[in-house]
Amino acid sequence: MPKLTLGLVGLGNIGGFLAQGIIDLDLPYALTFINDRDDTQVSKFQGAFPQFGAHAVDLDTMAARSKVIVEAAHASVVPDIARKALLAAQQVEATKYLFVMSVGGLLDLSPQFLGEISGSYLKIIAPSGAIGGLDAFSSMTLAGMERITLTTRKPPKALGRDDSTATQVYAGPPAPAFELYPKNVNVAITLALSTVGLDHLDFVLISDPAVKANIHEIDAVGPAGHVRIVLENSPSPQNPRTSYLAALSIISALKRFSENLLVGY
Repeated sequence: MPKLTLGLVGLGNIGGFLAQGIIDLDLPYALTFINDRDDTQVSKFQGAFPQFGAHAVDLDTMAARSKVIVEAAHASVVPDIARKALLAAQQVEATKYLFVMSVGGLLDLSPQFLGEISGSYLKIIAPSGAIGGLDAFSSMTLAGMERITLTTRKPPKALGRDDSTATQVYAGPPAPAFELYPKNVNVAITLALSTVGLDHLDFVLISDPAVKANIHEIDAVGPAGHVRIVLENSPSPQNPRTSYLAALSIISALKRFSENLLVGY
């Protein structure tokens, strides 16, 4: 199978984890183009993964020359790379695929842009990240959702707090929470966008000194049934600030994307 040309934006923990995953699983991607605002990260990545022969390029070049683009940088990058990818896809009249890890950046895509990508040559894909069960929850939505609630518990340090007892720091829809805690709301945004939308998900964020890992509890009720799951995510071995499951999710997404038999799609 011919390898798909892949461009990677962001060479931090998830970027390096992805590169190693492509090697370990022999995935059919040629990681040819890389981009990071930190030149030190570029040199470090090229030294760690010389087998790719990856070229450091600007976002315009990456969008033009990559079939698949992975954003693993920061939410602020998402609108820019999305616009450039759409333009590049339109120019060659061929589909391009943009995988977005910083899902908060999707909130900054204008309604006009979202209208432009509808039916276009650009497909934007948000992996599941640090969450599970999206297939069940999105399927439930088709029959109508009576209630869906996400309760997230995090150690106070993760939220920049020093609470000595469990403290609810936010309750409401996810979008306003992103303004307050931009590094801690990706799960809520992912769940909302795949189910009832940003205005209808009940999101509760708790600072809890009793927990050592991030805990996400999802409770959904509708005509299709009652589904409740609890995820207790371990930190990445390479970087404790990154969810191990989130890092694995982009590798899993790319692996499934390259397969001909899709189970649980």
